[in-house]
Amino acid sequence: MTHFLRILVAEDLPDSVEILKLAFEKGGVKAPVHYVKDGSETIEYLKGEGAFIDRVEHPLPTMLLLDLKMPGVGRVRRAGLAALPTWTSPTSSGGIHYFRGKE
Repeated sequence: MTHFLRILVAEDLPDSVEILKLAFEKGGVKAPVHYVKDGSETIEYLKGEGAFIDRVEHPLPTMLLLDLKMPGVGRVRRAGLAALPTWTSPTSSGGIHYFRGKE
C-alpha cells in the first residue's frame, strides 16, 4: 500500500527514538517511518545516496522530524534544509513539509 505520508526521523538518542516509536504506535500512525542517527545520514537519505540509494526501500519523506541539536545538523542546514519545501516527491503533488521549533 502506498502512503502519502512518509516520515523520516533524524534523532541520535535511542531513548528519544523509542519514545517516538511508542507515540506513533499509540497515535495509530500507519505511515512508514524511517530513522537516521545523525546529520550525515540525514543528508544521504534525502539525496538518495549510500545505503539509501533504493527509493523503493527508502522513499523520499513527506515529513522530516529533525533533532536540531543532533550531531551533524549544521551540515544539514548548510546542505539546504531551508530549501526542503521546494523539493518534490515524484509520487505526489505536494512538496516536503517541515516545521522548525525554536532553538
